Amino acid sequence: MGELIKIYQDGSGDRISLLHGWGMNASVWDPLLTTLNDAYQVTRVDLPGHGNSPLPEKQQALSDWSSALMEAAPENAIWLGWSLGGLLALHAA
Repeated sequence: MGELIKIYQDGSGDRISLLHGWGMNASVWDPLLTTLNDAYQVTRVDLPGHGNSPLPEKQQALSDWSSALMEAAPENAIWLGWSLGGLLALHAA
């Protein structure tokens, strides 16, 4: 499942995972990285079909995407999602 998403990690400290919304990609969080990287290990992802993540060959369920995120996210991370990313974070919870 991990091949569904592209993962980016920066910084060190407590863990936070940032999930973008519909039609966006991980770069939407770039303006926050300077601030967050001082205190957090920041994990950002490109969701399937967004940014540098490939569009799945077959239709995927929300549970497929949240499973891929669970595999990719560091343990004990704080999840912050916007729009689609918030929906996925709630589904994973």
